[in-house]
Amino acid sequence: MVRIWDSLSGDLAHTFSGHRDVVQSLAVSADGNSIVSVSTDKSARVFDVSMFK
Repeated sequence: MVRIWDSLSGDLAHTFSGHRDVVQSLAVSADGNSIVSVSTDKSARVFDVSMFK
């Protein structure tokens, strides 16, 4: 699970699901529109965050 938090209010803005185990690594694309996460369940997920800007 990857959670996006509002840095000003501290509120949870969105939760992305799909991993079955701990998220081990996370990267944000240079344009800020995508997040890639890798889990210990040996899966990688690409999430589109452009709609949350």
